[in-house]
Amino acid sequence: MRDKIYIIIISSIFLILLVWSPVAALLEKLGAVNFEDNQNQKSPEKIYENVPLADFLNKLEQGKANLDNLYTNYLPAYNKLVNFMQNIESSMQMSFVDMLAKPVSNTPEIPVIITERSANLEKIESELPEDTTQEEAPPVMPQFTAVFVGEEAHRRFYAIRPYDFLDSVLKLDHESLYNNMRHQVDGINRIIAANQDVNFYLYIGKTIQDTDYFNQIIPNELSTADMFNEFMDSIEGAAGKDYFKIDTLEDRLAKHWRTDHHWNSTGSYDVYKDIINMVRANTPEIGEPIQVREIKEYPEIQMRGSYSALSGFQNFYEDFYVYAYDLPNQSTRRNSMRSREAEYDAGNFNNPSNIFLDHYSNYYHDRRTYVHNNNTGRNLLIIGDSLTYWSAWLIAANFDVTHVYFPWDGQTIDYNKYIEENKITDVLMMVYSQAGIFNVYGYCRYEQLRTE
Repeated sequence: MRDKIYIIIISSIFLILLVWSPVAALLEKLGAVNFEDNQNQKSPEKIYENVPLADFLNKLEQGKANLDNLYTNYLPAYNKLVNFMQNIESSMQMSFVDMLAKPVSNTPEIPVIITERSANLEKIESELPEDTTQEEAPPVMPQFTAVFVGEEAHRRFYAIRPYDFLDSVLKLDHESLYNNMRHQVDGINRIIAANQDVNFYLYIGKTIQDTDYFNQIIPNELSTADMFNEFMDSIEGAAGKDYFKIDTLEDRLAKHWRTDHHWNSTGSYDVYKDIINMVRANTPEIGEPIQVREIKEYPEIQMRGSYSALSGFQNFYEDFYVYAYDLPNQSTRRNSMRSREAEYDAGNFNNPSNIFLDHYSNYYHDRRTYVHNNNTGRNLLIIGDSLTYWSAWLIAANFDVTHVYFPWDGQTIDYNKYIEENKITDVLMMVYSQAGIFNVYGYCRYEQLRTE
């Protein structure tokens, strides 16, 4: 009898856990309850192409990822338990990182001084150390210690000392990455050639792996700098093309969240200015970049980004902050920029149960259309990914109507028909290099923009 009671209790617990997550997700979707957004999103581990039943297999992989996301986001106490275990692991990793870190007493200080943030954007000031070496002496290279701290299906993650940031490297070999890159080049050039009545612009979110200094920091991994440069050179017919400037380590630390693959507010404002100035060269009627009104700081929030969440490494973090702007008149609330500014100001996210809460994705509401009464005569289509979350609404402030399309939605569009129906005058493709150039996650498929 006792064994039966034990079996019934254990079975009941498993049954409750089995149905809890889908029921909780359904109730939240219906608006009956609200749960903290844990921002756990897993992509399919495999992408099938040019094989029998590819569509079926991809749907199966997506279903597995959706099931994983369902239970990691809604299972009771899941995040607290994971955070507890990862905290123990991170403490052990940090001891190992410190043990391996080499003394840097003979290394120049990194030429970046973090200063008080101000509205004139002097958040990061560069100050090179005085050159005290003799003219014939070779330059002293900075010393780095890159320690592997975790991986997921597509990337490995490293903790970089002595500058305390995380970064990722792609796991695919050079040949696979190169073939993916050439495939993406063909896709973008096809889209550009399909409609010569619009101005097509390209902006790529560069990663540290795409830079010339990458192997100085992580010497045992593959640099993608040569493929990045070939990709940019191979795009034909664009009205303008540019990329996110992290060509020095100083730029990486100043413009990127230290534990995330997205740019921070400093970086997003630089991106905005890059893009507006690129477009203004052809259509000056869109006006100049708008100015920053203030910098909102949230020192109580420890920003641990996507690299931290995916690797489980907790020891590196920074204060969260956001640039605020006075945007031009917006047509309707439905088609305007919205954020959780009031909730952040009230301290609602100061102590989330999930320390890896994705503040980058959480702060601004995702919109697919922005309408301003600017009377520029310019309507913009942005083809983008998550990099647009902190940039699309700001870029839209210089146009009349802006539409945002994500290739990952799985929605196929008739490119020329969409341009005609929405009176598009300009197209901006703004994508992260790991997705837009190398498509390692499988969702950045330009085939979804049909041009027949």
